[in-house]
Amino acid sequence: MFALSESPAMPLFDNSPSFLSYFSDNEPVLAHLHKHGLDQEEFRRIEADMRIALMSTSFLSEHASEIRGVTVGVLQALAALGRSYIRREATVYALLDLKANDQSVLHDRVSRIVESVPHHVVKMDWIRKSALVAKSEDRSLLSPSACAKVYYQLLGLLLLTDRTYIAGNIVRSAIAANGGSRNIHKEWKFLGKSNRAMPQEHLDAVNQVICIFELPIEASGLVSSALTHSSWEENEGSRKNRNLETRKSSSLVLASLGSSVASHEYLLSAVKNACKNPPAVFKEQSLTQAHFVSSFEVTNLETGVLLSRSEKRIGVREKMSADFFKAIVGAIYLAKGCPDSLLADWPDEWDPVLTYIAPGALRELSPVDALVKTLRTIDLEVQDWQPEVRGPKHAEQFRFSLVLRSAVLDSSITVQGPLTSGRIALAKGSAAQVVLAALAADREDLPAGTSTPLADFIGDHLLSLTEKHEAASPGNRFNSVDVKARRCFRYVAVEAYSPLVGRHLQPHSGVMGRPEAELVRRYLDWLVGESGRVVPRHRISVPGVKGYLYTDIFDAFSFELIEVKSSARRNSVRLAIGQLFDYARFVSYRSLAVLLPARPESDLCILLASLGISCIYENEIGKFVRDDPKRFDTESSHASH
Repeated sequence: MFALSESPAMPLFDNSPSFLSYFSDNEPVLAHLHKHGLDQEEFRRIEADMRIALMSTSFLSEHASEIRGVTVGVLQALAALGRSYIRREATVYALLDLKANDQSVLHDRVSRIVESVPHHVVKMDWIRKSALVAKSEDRSLLSPSACAKVYYQLLGLLLLTDRTYIAGNIVRSAIAANGGSRNIHKEWKFLGKSNRAMPQEHLDAVNQVICIFELPIEASGLVSSALTHSSWEENEGSRKNRNLETRKSSSLVLASLGSSVASHEYLLSAVKNACKNPPAVFKEQSLTQAHFVSSFEVTNLETGVLLSRSEKRIGVREKMSADFFKAIVGAIYLAKGCPDSLLADWPDEWDPVLTYIAPGALRELSPVDALVKTLRTIDLEVQDWQPEVRGPKHAEQFRFSLVLRSAVLDSSITVQGPLTSGRIALAKGSAAQVVLAALAADREDLPAGTSTPLADFIGDHLLSLTEKHEAASPGNRFNSVDVKARRCFRYVAVEAYSPLVGRHLQPHSGVMGRPEAELVRRYLDWLVGESGRVVPRHRISVPGVKGYLYTDIFDAFSFELIEVKSSARRNSVRLAIGQLFDYARFVSYRSLAVLLPARPESDLCILLASLGISCIYENEIGKFVRDDPKRFDTESSHASH
């Protein structure tokens, strides 16, 4: 069985099958790594891991029963990490060596470098000689893409085993082979120079970043450029801002660099988790604009950005926020000398940012944990897990069945998972995924005659749960639709915990984006805990309208309808208000609330209170505070006196 080592300098996987040595020649890869700084003693420490990184997916499929615990998903994760690292290094090289101080030029040059890798790697004999390939494959005829996958996997392994300097030497030699320099970490001062003739708010924001990250004072111009929007003009004329054009373009190229740096940190975090809990398939996900917007909000740098007068009147929009945050990350990365990772000395003041860009295991729950947490919110439980083992000891196969219990139906159902090779934990996770998939689906949407006993059981449970709580409901406060006489909704499970978040992509599905889902997870953990509180969501059938509306959260204990937003900005709050009033016409509820990642500005709190809507926000990671309308009514009455 394979297990991820706690120490990155130690082997990544334990107990590598000895038979792998018969299929590979380690001498070519050893010679190549030795040329780039890996000594023989270090190679012996990771030799077993190296064989896994050198596998093709066809070889793994051919020997799946003998290589337990390593999945195609692990190889995909290693390759994704290697590709991400190449993109980051290519961006630094294009920016500093080529001085591509134009975003479109930078993107073009980075794309050329990245796209050239397979054509460069296919010429490397050591890849062909050392790769583990299926019996049906001819090493001499491996395609550029097949060679590149092994190359990416090897880089990913070096990064995970704390040998980033070796990976860096390999990648930089490849860049050099394509006409680049081997020393890509050069001067960055051409990207921005310090200018004291700036608004004080801007200088304060620049100083805040310099102090928090302990950057050299010479980096002030770099950070200033990151916080300068392309629309900005010096109010007193261009005479005091002779570097305007440089600063405007610098912000954009810094954003490109910051995007590749933050994306690499995000992926590194996800891949570490994938190696601890090997997935059948690794689905590479990217940071979204919402991640960057939420990250910028918690930095409190918005007051220090430089905008033109016209843009300032409109305010900082979401795309601007995302670009500013990416540019700040790029500036910090350069000012720190392009470290292996920014997280090694990440400041405590910016810890909330890590929730979005490097959440690691906090972002991805195991299927079993995801199932248990999801079931808890809809009053279902797993009553028993029943393992089954088949086959001889050297080629064991596992299967789990689970007993699902519904108190409201006073009945149970046994769900059988698929037969799985590898670790027994994978079989348990596979059984959990069967139920998670059924929770995400809806029997009413299934073609006629294709419903399953599990889909019927879940559907009957949710319908009975809806009827049970509706019997004690306070009715609809607005009475615009008589929901008692004609109920047009029913409960469905929240999707925030599920690995299948984002499965439904139709606009009417109401599926939350990743940052919103992460916020909901933390809120449900805080609210539900071990209390057994029922917190589903609604699926609403709007009369005369095709499709459905989905609410975000419904606290069935307090009958509170909650709309979730990943941003506390005015546009997000206004959108949440509209959605709440739309949903409220069709469901029973006692109170309305919005759930936000931070406390909105006071004016928005007053707006929510005036409409009778509570504001729930996260004041620390995993801890939430409520501002209820009555509190603001009291404050207003005191203020009037």
